[in-house]
Amino acid sequence: MTKFLFDTNVLLDYLRGDPKAAPYVEAVLDGSEEGYLSVITLFELGRAIRDSKEELMIDALTSKFEIVPLTSDIATLARGIVKQNLPAADALFVATAMKLGATILTADIALQSEFGSLASYADYR
Repeated sequence: MTKFLFDTNVLLDYLRGDPKAAPYVEAVLDGSEEGYLSVITLFELGRAIRDSKEELMIDALTSKFEIVPLTSDIATLARGIVKQNLPAADALFVATAMKLGATILTADIALQSEFGSLASYADYR
């Protein structure tokens, strides 16, 4: 069983009907893969909500994932990997994956190029 730390774009694409995101989300829903969300992803999902229907869908979906809180260990890891002018949220997200030993599931190529081999990545597209 693979541990996946889901990036915001995967869940938004799933909720908006992208068939490429569906197998990954559905694997978590049926228990064949482990799905994790960082608190950063929860925040970003909240900012992306377009209406009350979408808010209910996001709440229902995220309740099926294990939520990873921001801890001092994760913050310390992030502090060690962040480079000047890179988004702190990305460093915290990658540090969360490192702490979990999880593969980051994302379509964000910039995230992969910013942090290189510090974590493993899977592009669902």
